[in-house]
Amino acid sequence: MITELQIPRAPTAEPEVPVQSILCVDDEANILSSLRRLLRPYGWRVVTAESPLMAMDLLIDDSFDLIICDMRMPEMDGAEFLEQARSLQPDAIRILLTGQADNKSTVEAVNRGAIYRFISKPWDEQLFVFEVRRALERRALEIDKARLEQSAHHQNEQLRQVNQTLEERVRTRTAELEEANATLNAVNERLRSDFVHSVKLLASLIEMRDRSLTGHSRRVAEIARKIADALALDRGSTQDLVYAALLQDIGKIGWSDQLLHTPEALIAGSDLAEIRTHPIKAEAAMMGLAGLRGAAVMVRSHRERFDGSGYPDALAREEIPLGARILAVAKDYDAAQVGTLIDERLSPGEALRFVEDGEGTRYDPMVAAALREALALSCGEVEEQVECAPAENELSPEQLRPGMTLSRDLVSPEGFLLLAAEERLSGQHIEHLVAYAGVEGQPVRVWVHPEQ
Repeated sequence: MITELQIPRAPTAEPEVPVQSILCVDDEANILSSLRRLLRPYGWRVVTAESPLMAMDLLIDDSFDLIICDMRMPEMDGAEFLEQARSLQPDAIRILLTGQADNKSTVEAVNRGAIYRFISKPWDEQLFVFEVRRALERRALEIDKARLEQSAHHQNEQLRQVNQTLEERVRTRTAELEEANATLNAVNERLRSDFVHSVKLLASLIEMRDRSLTGHSRRVAEIARKIADALALDRGSTQDLVYAALLQDIGKIGWSDQLLHTPEALIAGSDLAEIRTHPIKAEAAMMGLAGLRGAAVMVRSHRERFDGSGYPDALAREEIPLGARILAVAKDYDAAQVGTLIDERLSPGEALRFVEDGEGTRYDPMVAAALREALALSCGEVEEQVECAPAENELSPEQLRPGMTLSRDLVSPEGFLLLAAEERLSGQHIEHLVAYAGVEGQPVRVWVHPEQ
């Protein structure tokens, strides 16, 4: 006979907690009745079975939190039953009811069935309920622990999936940013290249009024850059210096042809007052572009003298910006060779001695020493007029191939800048150069870096 007792519960606003189930197994009906009576008031679901075989069927079809079983039963003893019950419902708590004569078999049952407690007959009802309550509390804790572990595992899995999704998004976004950054860098490099080309083009336009000045600003820029390297100037200051060298004469645009063609050392009278304003005009023309403001300061002061007798502000020594002191040396070294500084053309060695004679008065001795170092590193000989052996190739337009890079500015016979140094040649560039050479009717020589 199998009976089940459902204990009604009063309605409550609290969250519903699952009723814990107890399976009681004993071959004596009065024992089962006593257990139902004893456990009923506590709200537990109590199911009884009068034999182990009936209890096995219940264990297959139902689940229980606690199994209470008598030791002595005719079909199988309680130890054997609980051992089998353990295999069917391993999470259920197991309690064995024993008589005084069952102590030895009880110990064996505890070992075989992993029994939580054994309670001797006859039992004390208060103690019995206490043990049942403790067993069910333990079972509730085990259920909560399993639930929390499952929840934690589920949350960890969700977190892992979220992290995986985030990592994928980060990788995708990083790739997009890298691509955008590469594009931006390419655009910035092109803008920088166009800016440099524009500065060189403007320098060429300035020089077109006087054929003797063709290439002067670009040579001064190269000499100034070498001096800056010898003095270990930072990259930004060196770039400003190159811009200043290219645009040094922009303030002379309004000069008359006669004044423009007169060597500086021969200018006097009212013309002298006019030339003293050209650095100021140059600075004003350049300050409108943010990229030229550092260079503009150098151009304003490049005609100052180290002893303070220069113009336009009569600055002396370290009051003169270092870039301006470098520009003064580089400019006069080249101008002395082309005849725009004094009324004769000097050799490179003579031009260097001219600069050395001005150390401490016109020029900063430190910068003059850097010029000597730069020229020695470039050519190996300072006193002799020896051309440096260039690490470059001279080719005709027909010999050019796409991908080659210019090692020098390409300038027309009139001094007009056609292509700037470091320009990477395309097929279209080469076609234009071939056509240009045909129109000009004279050889066009192009200097390119050796191919790797």
